Amino acid sequence: GSAVRMALLLGNRVYPPPHDLPPVHKNIRDLREALEQRGFQVTSAVDLAPDALRTAIRDFGKSVASVPPDATILFYFTGHGMQVDAENLMLGSGIAPDARENVLLGASLQLRTDVLDQLPRRETGMTIAVIDACRSSLRATLG
Repeated sequence: GSAVRMALLLGNRVYPPPHDLPPVHKNIRDLREALEQRGFQVTSAVDLAPDALRTAIRDFGKSVASVPPDATILFYFTGHGMQVDAENLMLGSGIAPDARENVLLGASLQLRTDVLDQLPRRETGMTIAVIDACRSSLRATLG
């Protein structure tokens, strides 16, 4: 149909060695192309530090706030991720996934509060969040 479709694609490849993720930029380009062919208005960014990630999501949230309620909204993140208890975290660019817990928590976005809560609820449309990330449990690694 003619319903509005908007997507925010975020990909982080640049992490300290040996944690870099070479295919990320190509994945973002390929997904952008596929979504645009299907009528999505796509915003994409790569290798954003934590504050820039939060800003990109906040700006996207503002832009989708004014679209019709039947819109389809897609959020996609690829990069390093982890889990602390029930929280899913996405790690900002440039931060080592094996850094200390306090560093990781400060340099990560929480799926629920930093992403989903920033996107308005859809009455008749849909909001989709896809996290394409290796995940490790901080509790398990800290033993």
